[in-house]
Parts: sequence; C-alpha cells; structure tokens
Amino acid sequence: MIDDVDFPDYVVQVRFNLVADISTIEIFEDIPFHLKFGGADEEEFHSIELCEQVSKRARGATTVELADWLAMYFTPATPSAEDVSAHVTPTVLPALDTLGGKLATIEWNKATIAAAIKETLAAHGLKMPQLAHAVRVLVCGRAQTPSIDAVLELFPRELVLERLLRR
Repeated sequence: MIDDVDFPDYVVQVRFNLVADISTIEIFEDIPFHLKFGGADEEEFHSIELCEQVSKRARGATTVELADWLAMYFTPATPSAEDVSAHVTPTVLPALDTLGGKLATIEWNKATIAAAIKETLAAHGLKMPQLAHAVRVLVCGRAQTPSIDAVLELFPRELVLERLLRR
C-alpha cells in the first residue's frame, strides 16, 4: 500500500505537482498522504467538508499548497519568533483576552465570529490587521491566511481558545 512507503520529500512534491485535472474527491484523498509527511496524525484528520471549505478559500492552489494550508488544522501551530514579536504585542494582548471571552460563548459560525472580532476591535480601539494578524499567528501559526472569521470557523472552538491563550 502506498501509505506504508516512506518516500523522500521531493517524490511527494513531484507526485502532488503532477496531479492535474482530477476530481475534487481524488484531490482530497491525496491530501492526507501529504499531511502525513508533514507530521499530521491520520486520526486527527477532519472531514471532507473541511477540505472542501478550505479549498474554496485557497483559490488556485495546487494540492501541495492546499495540503500545506490544511496542515494548520491538523498539526500544532508553531509560529516563528519573528511573527510573535511583530504581531502579538502588548497593545493587542488585552484584545486577545476579550476576543477569547467572546468566542467562548457565541454560536460557532462565521457571522458570529466576525461580530465578536468587530466588537473587540471597537472596545479596544484597534484596527482589523492588528488583531487579525495576532489571532492568525497564535491560532494558525502564520501571519497570513484567508479571512480570519472564515478560517476560525473551521477550527474546533476549544482549539481556537487553547491557542489564543498560548502566548
């Protein structure tokens, strides 16, 4: 079985870069293969629905890029020290606490997450990039993602809250 073979990284990259014109379900079946090489545990893989939602947000992505985006949902977020120091600043820390409190009690969907973010911004006099980049760094391990409310919606609430507290 192909999943039992330990391919070098360049073989995995070539395999995914050569995939073209195949059905969406075939792409989603290949993504766990790539994620395993990135350290994700197969038991942690979410549903095909998660893959479909992420693929809608990752316009024009190759399967390698899509798998890299999905990895933030299956592996621990490990932001760089530079991203943390640049975005998780003393100015933003109180807003992160406020946002965490709001996210703990709302219905978990994009609209309510967006509302919680907007309320937090208003309460702390911050601009969206100040808070959104800090949230992305802590939750996703990277400073750039698609729309933060859409990205957070795909995470389990408990994982978002746990990662927001880790500073």
